[in-house]
Amino acid sequence: MRRSKEIIFLFILLLCAMAFVLWYVIDRRAKLRAQPPAVTAPNAPMTPGK
Repeated sequence: MRRSKEIIFLFILLLCAMAFVLWYVIDRRAKLRAQPPAVTAPNAPMTPGK
């Protein structure tokens, strides 16, 4: 009986860890999509001697 309680506990712990990772990834992607796109300046041509 003790072994089955350990297995159930570990299974619940695994499910909690998976749920946390899934929530974190979805939340992070949502935050990245909400940000405006990064504006990049065009590269200036290189001038000789500088």
